Amino acid sequence: MNLQTVSTTISGANQTAVPSLVRKLLDLNSGDRLIWKVEPEKKSVNIKVVPRNLGDYMSGLGKDVWEKIDVEKYIKESRKDRKIR
Repeated sequence: MNLQTVSTTISGANQTAVPSLVRKLLDLNSGDRLIWKVEPEKKSVNIKVVPRNLGDYMSGLGKDVWEKIDVEKYIKESRKDRKIR
């Protein structure tokens, strides 16, 4: 993991800019959205990029859960269980 740290300043209008290094590293452009997770107790903010295409982002999630499972067998067993009840 290549962790980069940068700092910004809050302006008089209570705004801050996304540093150019961050924009380059994360391929951010005008119109991209960010999620701010605020932890007041820790005085901490975690900022994440909202995926541009949620479908692309979600595809493949959970794939590792099914890697070692015979899906056909799982479905047959699951259907058998429903018939019994």
